[in-house]
Amino acid sequence: MTYEMRAVFWGVLLACVEWGRGQETQTFDGDVRDFAIGDSSVYVVTDDRLYQLNHDFTKVTKRDNPKQEVPPDETYPFKVNILLPFIKNKTLITCGTAKCGYCEILDLNEISKSVHSEDIEVGSLDPGDSTIAFIVDVGENSYIMAGRLQSRVHKACPNSDRSLVLRNTLDSQKGGIFSDSDDNENPYIYTRHKENIQFVDGFQSNSHIYVFSNVPKEPQVRLIWFKSENNKATTLKSLEGTTLKCCGNMERRRLLSSSVIPGSGGPNGQVLWAGVFTAGNTSDPINTMLAIYDISPSAGRQLEYKDPDFCYQVCGERNTKQPVAELPVAELPVAELFKYSSMTSVLAVRHNSWLVFFIGTGDGQLIKLAVDKAYKPACPRVLYKSDDDRSVLTIDG
Repeated sequence: MTYEMRAVFWGVLLACVEWGRGQETQTFDGDVRDFAIGDSSVYVVTDDRLYQLNHDFTKVTKRDNPKQEVPPDETYPFKVNILLPFIKNKTLITCGTAKCGYCEILDLNEISKSVHSEDIEVGSLDPGDSTIAFIVDVGENSYIMAGRLQSRVHKACPNSDRSLVLRNTLDSQKGGIFSDSDDNENPYIYTRHKENIQFVDGFQSNSHIYVFSNVPKEPQVRLIWFKSENNKATTLKSLEGTTLKCCGNMERRRLLSSSVIPGSGGPNGQVLWAGVFTAGNTSDPINTMLAIYDISPSAGRQLEYKDPDFCYQVCGERNTKQPVAELPVAELPVAELFKYSSMTSVLAVRHNSWLVFFIGTGDGQLIKLAVDKAYKPACPRVLYKSDDDRSVLTIDG
């Protein structure tokens, strides 16, 4: 297991698992590319294998990744880029690169059992490109909200211009499993800068779906959101958005990592979200900031405008004389929590009246930061430091 992922594992397990008894260590064959946590298992993927471990790491199941043949003119072998537990259906969704994509549905409790497999492009086809995937509820159905870059290599693949879609999770849904169709159309979100948009994170809170990305124009961090309606088309047509501005006396225009804050978002309630922002290359060594935003639908930003970078199906010609009111409104943080050198990842949890953040850094630290209900942070505490200063869960690009 690589140092950068080991630190993230500790942070997640400290937050989600009773991590005080029976700890075991586990070595993986190759670098860890991704991991996910289910109710009873941890799933880890390397270049060559998928692992299933119980929460105390005492039981391990291994499964080789599918070895897809790569055409002579292609440069990328199969790499898993989506690892998504679908808890309600008791399945594990895995998708990856090579050719025009490949997905497999596995039994959540026994990864050696394959439920379904299919050659289909769901995530980005080039390893290292950004891909997001998470389960959302729309009407009476559950779908995969999948976002990815347009492939720069696999130009012949079908529907490669669809940056953000809702895909079926069950074969019984219209069009079958993984289909993005909906009644008489194939709804999707198109991005004007489709080869450069970097999707970072996404989640659903009650009736709203949130997606965070880095947009190369200027550059800027963009939040777009959707109202969960009765079907895919009306949900995606509800697209609205805003830019996120951070922070203090130095603009930080790139999002590295984020975490929804648990316990927020009750019916029509406040939705709090935390992000790690960076100023990029700068003479200031303390170039990253952890900030909290209120992204509640009721926060007064539901404006009707034509988003200049994200559109439903087709983006028309850009009108440079567009009224200012039609452009995204900049959203400011409700609290700037922590300025530090090279933060790379964050996980937020609640403990009684406190918010607790587990923060990964570029030099291999795992930091615990407690924040009171007035958003005043206590002194940060270093929980772990890697032996060779490797970064903790960095974002490429």
